[in-house]
Amino acid sequence: MTSSSNGPIDVGLVRRSPALVGHLIVAGVAAAVLAIVTVAQAEVLARAVSRLAIERRHDDLRTAFVVLAIIALVRAATAWTVERSAGRTMVAMRRGLRTDVVDHAAVDADRAAPGLASREATVATSGIDQLEPYVRDYLPALFVAVAVPLAAGLRILSVDWISAAIVVVTVPLIPIFMILIGLMTEQRTQRQWAMLQRLSGHFLDVMEGLPTLRLFGRASAQADQVRRVSEQYRDTTVKTLRIAFLSAFVLELLATLSVAIIAVEIGLRMANGGFDLRDGLVVLLLAPECYLPLRRVGAGFHAAQAGRDAAADLDEVLERPVLLGGDRPVGRIAAIRVRGLDVDRPGRPNLLGGLDLDLRPGEVTAVVGPSGTGKSTTLTALRGRLAERRGSIEVVDADGTADVALLDVEQWADAVAVVDQRHDTVADLVVDEVRAASTADAATLTTALDELGLIDYEQARTTQLSGGQRRRVQVARAVVAVRSGRARVVLADEPTAHLDAGHAAAVIAALVDLARRHDAIVVVATHDPALADVADHVVDVARSDVPRRSASEPRSSDPQAPSTNAPLVVPSSTRVESTPVSTWTAIRRVLAVARPARRRLVMATFFAVMAEVSTLGLAATAAWLIVRASEMPPLAALSVAVTGVRGFGIGKGVFRYVERLTSHDAGLASLSELRSTLVDHLATVAPEGVPGWTRGDVAQRVVHDVDRLLDLFVRLIVPVVALASTVTASVIVMAVIDPVAGAAVAVVALTVGVAAPLLELTRERRIGPAITGARSRLASITLSTTEHLDALVAHRLLDERRADIDAAGDEVDRWEQRRTRARSVSAAVVAAGPVTMAALVLVLVGRGYGPDSAMSAPVLGLLVLWPLTIGEVAAGLVDALRSGPEVAASARRVTDVLTLRSPHVAIADDASGAATSVEAVDGPPRLVTSAAIARWPGSAEQHGPYDLDLAPGSVTSVVGPSGVGKSTLAAMLVRFALLDGGDYDLAGHSVRALDPTIVQRHVVWLEQQPWIGDTSVRENLRFARPGATDEELVDALRIVALDTWVAALPRGLDTTLGRGGAAISGGEAQRLALARGLLSSHGIVVLDEPTAHLDPSMATEVHESVITALSGRTVLTLGHAATGAHVIPLG
Repeated sequence: MTSSSNGPIDVGLVRRSPALVGHLIVAGVAAAVLAIVTVAQAEVLARAVSRLAIERRHDDLRTAFVVLAIIALVRAATAWTVERSAGRTMVAMRRGLRTDVVDHAAVDADRAAPGLASREATVATSGIDQLEPYVRDYLPALFVAVAVPLAAGLRILSVDWISAAIVVVTVPLIPIFMILIGLMTEQRTQRQWAMLQRLSGHFLDVMEGLPTLRLFGRASAQADQVRRVSEQYRDTTVKTLRIAFLSAFVLELLATLSVAIIAVEIGLRMANGGFDLRDGLVVLLLAPECYLPLRRVGAGFHAAQAGRDAAADLDEVLERPVLLGGDRPVGRIAAIRVRGLDVDRPGRPNLLGGLDLDLRPGEVTAVVGPSGTGKSTTLTALRGRLAERRGSIEVVDADGTADVALLDVEQWADAVAVVDQRHDTVADLVVDEVRAASTADAATLTTALDELGLIDYEQARTTQLSGGQRRRVQVARAVVAVRSGRARVVLADEPTAHLDAGHAAAVIAALVDLARRHDAIVVVATHDPALADVADHVVDVARSDVPRRSASEPRSSDPQAPSTNAPLVVPSSTRVESTPVSTWTAIRRVLAVARPARRRLVMATFFAVMAEVSTLGLAATAAWLIVRASEMPPLAALSVAVTGVRGFGIGKGVFRYVERLTSHDAGLASLSELRSTLVDHLATVAPEGVPGWTRGDVAQRVVHDVDRLLDLFVRLIVPVVALASTVTASVIVMAVIDPVAGAAVAVVALTVGVAAPLLELTRERRIGPAITGARSRLASITLSTTEHLDALVAHRLLDERRADIDAAGDEVDRWEQRRTRARSVSAAVVAAGPVTMAALVLVLVGRGYGPDSAMSAPVLGLLVLWPLTIGEVAAGLVDALRSGPEVAASARRVTDVLTLRSPHVAIADDASGAATSVEAVDGPPRLVTSAAIARWPGSAEQHGPYDLDLAPGSVTSVVGPSGVGKSTLAAMLVRFALLDGGDYDLAGHSVRALDPTIVQRHVVWLEQQPWIGDTSVRENLRFARPGATDEELVDALRIVALDTWVAALPRGLDTTLGRGGAAISGGEAQRLALARGLLSSHGIVVLDEPTAHLDPSMATEVHESVITALSGRTVLTLGHAATGAHVIPLG
């Protein structure tokens, strides 16, 4: 946490959010008004009760009632105003802070930092949402904690210096203990927040990698790992809360004991005739007001702690180093001069060796070299996105020469078209992706699509394209950007990877055309000799002594130029809907998973009931004691009441502390079990049984929705049972003493504790699910934005994505404003409830109270004053029930995951026999497909027919152009895609009779874009063989030519690779995936374009080594060139 947030008010947050200043002013004025009416309320009630009890006069009851009614209205208006102010402030803060995070992310100097994208998305969405308790509850309570105790204390001092002395001594102890305990818990709290961030990143990483983990039989193990991580989080949280709740315990204990001491001390002096009843009642009514605001600010502080931590994380994100950016305009580019370009990477200092380049319009420069030698890094530096580089990159234009770091960021982004190695797409439709913020006309767009074999895919969704098709879409985007006059530089990273010869030729022709006919500077990083052969200059970044080829040297003739290598997840356009469930079904499902924690939940409820009983008992006993003492009875007559006041005072704090710990422990244990159950279930159905949810939506369900279900235990079940039972019991007691008083209290209690929540819940029934869904969409869009920021910035689409984020955020804000309106009404009712109860009882009971009344004065005092506390307890039901709709929505969304089912259905009666037969096969089973048709779940598009006969130990190649369905074949073989027709047999048994996990024990798919976990090299390899020794790991790395690479890493096998392999090159990631295949025990290995990111010599070396190492296993290679003895053409 930054220093700016160490005080009671986070100054740094106020600076970042100017709207917060207005809310602070409103909260301050409201606190001052509340202080005045609090003292006035005590005066009116004390005067009325004392006159009734002593003089038995009720001639001024009407006046007292009118004044109390006005006070109730003022309290209601104050609460309504503060609530509306908080709602407006949060709307402004959400938009402003979200914009700040996205804007900063766009210029962050190290986008490859592990977990950065998910962290930014979390901070910009749920992190900002966590500021709401800070704004809505803590800040107003902080002002009230200053104004009300000060006013109440001064009035007590004017009546009784002894009571004032007790207040003066004890009140300062509360913040002192809070600060001391806060200091004790600060480091623990920061560790807890950091663990929560790691937990969120870990779950997101696991969600992304579930298909790969499932192929290697490690998905269920990840559920166990999730359970262990969640239990560690629970253990850390409970240990933190054990100390953090001490501040609330000390505060509660000091407050209740102090009030008890004051009540007993005044009572004893009254019994001796040394104190007036009216003054005693004023002190009794105002003494709790000296402590209650402090208790509320303490509770608000703890409720807002996550928000304060989120604010600190926000500071850390917004204070990260940024790329240098100037304001120099970019003119017509005459040249780009690179001198001494170098950068350090883990284990690879001086990666580029002081690279020099001269780039001129009309020329193609090819940057070549082995995987991991800095080709992509060179292009990143040319884009101006490499902050830690050394050397200069100077752009020469009509206005002179300037380093790329000094150019106007937006103009330079406009001038550069990028073809990314990871072929990120950022638009929904191909036509929108290719247009990419350019002003190209329809003819230019159509021509580019036609040249690259994409004319039939103009209206296709980008998520349904194969890797090769998405690659060509990126090239088409660069072509349109140059031909429309927007871009003058093209930076293409592996533009022909994953393409067959015909489509690769079309890409090469398009890039050459941009240089020759459109005078663009074209720089390509490539392993493709055909592309390097047509370049004007070739630079080997691994060998600084290799000269550039002169433009006068002969080039190969310029070649001329259609794909569905299916993605590893179900495309987002497909919908494999889960079965809708009702709210109660969802809640029951959640509670069923939480069964192991039920005993702790029952204990927490018991302690919560006892805490509320202590609260009500203390108020009732103290009221009875004061009025009875005014009659000056023998001290023995007061002994039971005195003991009761002390006992209730101690019990309240003790019971509340134990209840909080027990309920949080039960809740966190339940969430741990629920989260691991979710991951375990997803491990059996992903990807083929998962609907078209984005990764952000899946993470929202598994992380944030599950976290929100903690409120089911700590804010719903436990408090509602405790509050409802104790308020009902209190009303019954009141009714037994006086039916009229009981009826009046029951009516107001029902209004405050039932009608107000129901009014709000009626609105929330529609608002809550809508907000949850809107937040999920916002989280998904934000995560997609932070994950693809480089592509969005490169293609000038960030403004459009900002607009999408703002639109999603506006939807959240609209629903939040509706919620605020409903909450404002509830807040007004709750604020007016207690004093309304007391006023009604005062009039109804007081008018019948006279000299002949059988009711004693102490009972009268109890009946009039006790409703103040009953109303406060009943008001707690509003806060408790307020979280219900969001909890219900999250429960439904979580249950949606639990109801997902795999689309594969076993049709044979002897399925168990077939499974046993297949499992009994010694060595690779025979794999045969006959006229097999493959289809992704939820999609109508079919691929095939596929005819294969893979004998054990054979090596077969399936070749064909991009988009013909090679990767879809692989997905069908591992049961990720559906077998929609024909036959697919394994060891003589139809796979329709086999559980997909049995097939996946024998067949593994090493996909062309491998998932790399955000963990070490060692653990990434051990996904394939958990018990592998370091020697076995290094041996596998040696076969794929990564042994020297790993030896040079700073921590060797323990080096963390970052989320998605951010710390390594595409070729290194691909070879790491090959090493996994070598370590696995699968008998059939499907290699999907295994060497696409490698230079030709290394590709040949690695491929031969891998095939040799897989000797004895069945190998199926998918690609554009034949690599096996048996070749099967597709397309």
